[in-house]
Amino acid sequence: MARALNILVADDQLSVRHSLSFLLRFSGHSVELAVDGQEALAKVMEQPERFDLLITDNNMPRLSGLELVARLRSLAFRGKIMVLSAHLRDTQEAYRALAVDMMLQKPFDIHELRRAVETLGSADAVTLHN
Repeated sequence: MARALNILVADDQLSVRHSLSFLLRFSGHSVELAVDGQEALAKVMEQPERFDLLITDNNMPRLSGLELVARLRSLAFRGKIMVLSAHLRDTQEAYRALAVDMMLQKPFDIHELRRAVETLGSADAVTLHN
């Protein structure tokens, strides 16, 4: 089993945030939630080394997932980044250009998500799924 991770989840949908939080905590991870990209960016900037993994949606108010990832890359964020979105078709290449570690399409299968988080927690290699 992969090591326990400190995970930041950024998604504007309450039900998705709570579902991810429950699933990830049940798997032994520490989880913090952000209602949008702006809040996620603030949390990372407050403690840059705190998070091992960011899981972000794409379509969010104030700061989209794509904008969030671009800002984190400019800040040299060292954690892994997973994009979990229903809108990957239009943004997939942009996320690849920003070297995200994983992309999963919503709706997601909880077993696939668990495997993805486990992979990111135990591997240094970049793995992309779509």
